[in-house]
Amino acid sequence: MRVLYVASLFRKKSCSASIRNVALVNGLKELGCSVSVLTIEYPSIVLDPYLVSSVNEDVNIIELNAGYISSFIPSIYKGAGVKKENMFSKLKRFVKNVIYFPGIDKKWISTVTPKNYKNYDLIISSSDTKTSHFVASKIVRTYPIKWLQIWGDPWADDVGIKNNFLKLRASIYEKKLLKSANFIGYVSLPTAQKVSLQYPDFAEKIKFIPRNFFKTVEHTVVTNDIFRIAYTGVLKGRDIIPIIKAIDSYNAANSLRIELDIFGRISPEQEKIINDYKAVTYFGEVSLQEVYEVFKRSHALLYLGNAAGSSQIPGKLYDYFGTKLPILALVQDMNDAVTSFILESKRCVVFKNKSELINLKQLVESHNTVQVLQQYSPAAVASQIIKLINS
Repeated sequence: MRVLYVASLFRKKSCSASIRNVALVNGLKELGCSVSVLTIEYPSIVLDPYLVSSVNEDVNIIELNAGYISSFIPSIYKGAGVKKENMFSKLKRFVKNVIYFPGIDKKWISTVTPKNYKNYDLIISSSDTKTSHFVASKIVRTYPIKWLQIWGDPWADDVGIKNNFLKLRASIYEKKLLKSANFIGYVSLPTAQKVSLQYPDFAEKIKFIPRNFFKTVEHTVVTNDIFRIAYTGVLKGRDIIPIIKAIDSYNAANSLRIELDIFGRISPEQEKIINDYKAVTYFGEVSLQEVYEVFKRSHALLYLGNAAGSSQIPGKLYDYFGTKLPILALVQDMNDAVTSFILESKRCVVFKNKSELINLKQLVESHNTVQVLQQYSPAAVASQIIKLINS
């Protein structure tokens, strides 16, 4: 099968979608597909060297210029801090969203020449960013190739869209894109179920296509006097206080000491809280390669759920599934669809995110009792896609 994989985020640093895309492309290649990736040309400093070196050498990568974004280096890669948003910056963001709809990288949509991509059996477009779907749509309108859209978040319901005009605009184009697809996949089961109810006319072609983990990781823990829990990813917006208090209570009553290591992006307020506790250490943001080294030397991994009512599952949970480490999942609602999914995985020790309800003894005792969930490997998810297309 000849596959054109359209992804604006491919090999990019600090990006869950980029990690997913590289792994899934490798999974398709592992199953014998001929794969070309159509993506944006970014400055090399924005790319993750580990992801770059991880792409199967037989994958054909086609990079298109996307205007200034192909030469612009975002401030985050210069180590700049996060600035508080004022009225002017809010106005600037609104104007940017209007002018650069559907995304800041919209330029590459106009750069695509459809006739260059007519000889494929399947086009897979992957968001974020949403421009990937627009690029694929431009090709499919000219050459009716089978088209699978992979979505992370729903678009119009994105909590990041505050303006009603932008929300309406997103809603109109989201519906147009979904209508045009032959197959639609969401990386979260609760989200797939939610969107199926929202768009009943498209329900038959909406499927759960899970986010695959990037690689299997074998842990190599050598210390027995400390039980080390690791959190990797964005912490901002999540409540870290309950687990810290639970660790303090456990350490006060047990000879085995638990320590929490945090890697990723946090708020200044969270950093101040963390600095007050000896059992918690913040290491800053690290590369993807370093994340897997963290997995190797940890005893357990921490998952903090999104706000109650959210249908989204952070990508880190799927990467955790690629380890043999117990996962401490702290959720806001024990009865919502995301928690049901986590419980059904049978890979997590799950508690409501309240310090008095977190049983760390149960987590410690679950060490060395879990296995990698192979159904979320790149090859397994790629196989699911091929079966869907051939059904």
